[in-house]
Amino acid sequence: MRLSNYKIFILSFFILCNFSLSQDECVDIGGFGGALSCEFILDGGVPCDGTFSGVPMTEICPVSCDACPEEDGSGITDGCELPDNTFYLTSDGSVLYNSTDAIGGFQFSVDGVNSVVSASGGDATDSGFTVSAGNTNVLAFSFSGSTIAAGCGTLVNLELDGTSTGLSGIIVSDSIGGSLDFTYYDESGGSSDVAGCIDEEACNYDSEATIDDNSCEYANINFDCDGNCLIDEDCLGECGGDAEIDCNGVCDGGAEIDECGVCGGDGAIYECGCEDLPSNDITDGCDLPDNTLYITSDGSVLYNSTNAIGGFQFAVDGTTASSGSGGDAGSAGFTISTGGSTVLAFSFTGATVPAGCGTLVNLSLDGEPTGLSTIIISDAVGGGLDFSNYEGGDGEVCDCDGNTIDECGVCGGDGIADGTCDCDGNVDL
Repeated sequence: MRLSNYKIFILSFFILCNFSLSQDECVDIGGFGGALSCEFILDGGVPCDGTFSGVPMTEICPVSCDACPEEDGSGITDGCELPDNTFYLTSDGSVLYNSTDAIGGFQFSVDGVNSVVSASGGDATDSGFTVSAGNTNVLAFSFSGSTIAAGCGTLVNLELDGTSTGLSGIIVSDSIGGSLDFTYYDESGGSSDVAGCIDEEACNYDSEATIDDNSCEYANINFDCDGNCLIDEDCLGECGGDAEIDCNGVCDGGAEIDECGVCGGDGAIYECGCEDLPSNDITDGCDLPDNTLYITSDGSVLYNSTNAIGGFQFAVDGTTASSGSGGDAGSAGFTISTGGSTVLAFSFTGATVPAGCGTLVNLSLDGEPTGLSTIIISDAVGGGLDFSNYEGGDGEVCDCDGNTIDECGVCGGDGIADGTCDCDGNVDL
């Protein structure tokens, strides 16, 4: 319904004459001792943005018109109301503090503002601190080493461009530069700083944390945060391990190829490094120089020939031969005969022993042979071949080159020179 002008006049008269507006509490006054409620007046057609008999409705009915002023946060007006070791920023820019220790310097950032225009006053200035402001940061310290005594009060007064939401990045030092653990006291009675791991390299980095609580956890060397190996594994499956498959094919076996090329060998420990002294024993005709014969102690006559052999004859020195057979001569169908120390072999069919090396014939001997002499070898058409008896198998090997000790006791020596009669070079007169 709508009130008549007469009713509005009466209501205004009662309000103006009988009521004073409270400035300390946000309550609806209503009309004449509560006889006329704000609801009644609003229903009568008076809007919240209008006036009632010259008085704004927001002052008569602030609750109904949602016009109560905002309360000032937690209502902290003095640093001594704060918990120990906390800062608090009031709406007018005063930084309040409560500290259990003397303060030798401090630094913080003001959140929510465009900039800190200036910073001065408070106990910081009273203590002779140099206080500076830049962007949203405030820094204060003393060149003379003075401190702000332990206690509570106003730390510094700030002129701000914008509305602050609190302080962060708080760093406070004591009289000798040690760190003091300070936090910001927010309107809920807690700290606006968020404790957590602030190292981006850590596995549990917290992007919302503003102060480090020493909770950072890191991956082990060579692993990621999920425990995955980031480098190669060795043959034992160890991440970054150094176990390898050895030359015997065994993982982490430890066997290595020595300097002589032997896996797990003893290295060059022999007389000739990786080998003993070479053997002087002739065991195969292929060990011989070209176009030579050699008789072993058991009567095998070895040969190495560059041409096919059509027949041969020689004398066995130091003993006699009772028979001869076998060898490549026997395989070629040669007729082999012996008489005393002489051995003779030939082919009635013209067969030959092919060029090459091996055992020419096997002899049954009556004693120990000392060599062969009077050697006659013919080719396939009866021509003579130049053959000699190989004597290299005689003597003791004395060096790694296979040299032997000569008759004068010299390793690799030439023995008694031609035309001389002894090792001293004497000649017969």
